[in-house]
Amino acid sequence: MEDQFLTRTAVTVVANVIVEPVKHILDTWLKPKLEEIKERKEINEKLEQFAFEVFSDYLNRTYRDQNNFNIIALGLQQVKLESTYIPLTIYSTEKSEMITLDSYNAEFAEKYKRIVIEDTAGMGKSTLMKKLFISAIQQNEGIPIFIELRHLTKKKDILDTIIENINPMKETHTKEFILEVMDRGDFIFFLDGYDEIPFQHKENVTKQIKQFISNANNNIFFLTSRLDDSLSSFGEFQKFEIQDLSKIEAFSLIKKYDEITQLDLASSIIKQIEETIEGDRFSELESFLGNPLLVSFLYLTFKHKKDIPALRIDFYRKVYDALFELHDLSKESFKREKYSGLSSGNLQKVLWKLGFLCLRENDNDYDKNKLLKLISHAKNSPYFKEIQEDYILKDLLETVPLFTTIGLGYKWSHKSFMEYFAAYFIDNQENREKILNDIN
Repeated sequence: MEDQFLTRTAVTVVANVIVEPVKHILDTWLKPKLEEIKERKEINEKLEQFAFEVFSDYLNRTYRDQNNFNIIALGLQQVKLESTYIPLTIYSTEKSEMITLDSYNAEFAEKYKRIVIEDTAGMGKSTLMKKLFISAIQQNEGIPIFIELRHLTKKKDILDTIIENINPMKETHTKEFILEVMDRGDFIFFLDGYDEIPFQHKENVTKQIKQFISNANNNIFFLTSRLDDSLSSFGEFQKFEIQDLSKIEAFSLIKKYDEITQLDLASSIIKQIEETIEGDRFSELESFLGNPLLVSFLYLTFKHKKDIPALRIDFYRKVYDALFELHDLSKESFKREKYSGLSSGNLQKVLWKLGFLCLRENDNDYDKNKLLKLISHAKNSPYFKEIQEDYILKDLLETVPLFTTIGLGYKWSHKSFMEYFAAYFIDNQENREKILNDIN
């Protein structure tokens, strides 16, 4: 059984072909640890080889995965991280320290060891974690591990998640050995999305994370989150916030999108933005430029209607309109029918309630059955009775890409969409005050 698994793992690694930066990580940081453990404990050579194989497979696989990501503004088109990354600047009020992260900064990481990056939606926290993970490998700074905290529950703690990511075949007899390797240091843990841990699990999961950090205290930890009171329990972490993009950085991001689409829109978009800001002192538009996500939406809405919305409510409405017609935009004479047959207005009504239901669930991680049940509840109207949930889901993944797949699961392409539709639903309820009080 063990021999068969080792063979399967080796075949996987060979098939993927280990990229050069990963080879350096393995030779510099992992091999010496395994040799030291082997000398001290006289471990089985097969177990040593197994550990080497699973770590190399994990780093190789995750390096490739994190190097690519989907951009909503480009219809969830997958692009290389480097092609759109704008170096983000983070600031600590407590330390009066500012640093621009164009790559993994080993001196900065070693100085604080535990760093929490906290900010609002769309500021690029997850993108920054991806960039630091990739560059840590490229610069051979340690053994990086990337964990999406939204997967953690009372029953599935951070240790289980880490082991499962490193060892997807779930060979549990190796758990203690892998933990011993990590306890020896030189690991960099990127813990992404603390705010996305469901409310009902937050207290238990927080304890698990803190215990893991205490046990593996020879390593470096980065933690990202939206503003969250529970972060106060991570007192040993140094808090940093992401600074708004400057106007020049926002315009640079727009130009990067142009390089990908080759639509030559950047100069027109920038000109209209400048004119709108200059002509309207009370426009929200200037504040949009500081947020990378909203900058990408500016590109999307201009591509759709050659128009720049100045108010946030109009902004998200036009983003939805653009996404609904997204496939038509790329094919001049071809109009793609929606699988569900729903019009823009009717699909939006379903989305209002779906956003509210998801917000109430406080979750952005669904298996297919769970998501189909939520869609069924959201379309609970005689008018939508004949519309199949599967077709609506297919639309939300393909023709109106507001959802995306992560492995075998599903999530909103960005949590701000969930919140936008939920806000619309609440605003249209007679008992909206009671609903808001209940949520609070």
